[in-house]
Amino acid sequence: ETQGLICSGARRGKQFTYALLDERAPTSARRSRDEGLAELTRRYFISRLERAIAEPDIGEPGNALVIVALDGASRIDERTGTAAADLVRERIGRLIAARLESGDLGVRLDHHRHALLLRRHGADALLSAAEALREAIAATPMTIASTTLNVSASLGIGLFQPPAGDAITLVSRAAKACAEAQAAGGNSVRLHRPFVPGPGDTRHEQRIMGLIAQALSGEDGQGRFHLFYQPLIAVQSEGRHLMETHLRLVAKS
Repeated sequence: ETQGLICSGARRGKQFTYALLDERAPTSARRSRDEGLAELTRRYFISRLERAIAEPDIGEPGNALVIVALDGASRIDERTGTAAADLVRERIGRLIAARLESGDLGVRLDHHRHALLLRRHGADALLSAAEALREAIAATPMTIASTTLNVSASLGIGLFQPPAGDAITLVSRAAKACAEAQAAGGNSVRLHRPFVPGPGDTRHEQRIMGLIAQALSGEDGQGRFHLFYQPLIAVQSEGRHLMETHLRLVAKS
């Protein structure tokens, strides 16, 4: 919504028309310079990821999104303090940057995670690169304010096949694999393996979808099924806002 005053006048012998506009927009929280740059970097990374998804040969097994998560991040914060913990994350960021190759791209995704777009020649080279990064982090003690920390990271790999369709789906794949690695004790690499339904699974899925449609249409008067929507991951991006949800079917019995 805009209010403005349009003015015309002579300036240096030429006619200029200009506007004094007072734009009324919702106020937003102020960010520091570093926070603003970090947000712009994340948006750029997501835009590059969206473009990569559209590439015709991106489905090759050596191409993937990798999420690197610092293990025990909250314990490090408690032991060293937030400022010192940020130094740990910065040093891990430099370790990651030193191992990126031409065509790769990396960004600090959030407080304790980095996202990497890796392009390698084949699945073996991709897994070797992920393992080498994990080993490098685990083998690099970090001394912060006379405190030496032995840190580790968990890596989750999300492949572009089957076609992801959008950046959020790809990030979700890598995030799930990373969560599996941390749940298994951390300091490991996990590859996301999407579920490929067989004939029996397809029939079961069709039955479930029919029950869901019946519940949503209100035809199921017994209220046997309830929908719970829980966003799993939020990624700032332009355009559509997509969320992944879990569907929980609850039987009264």
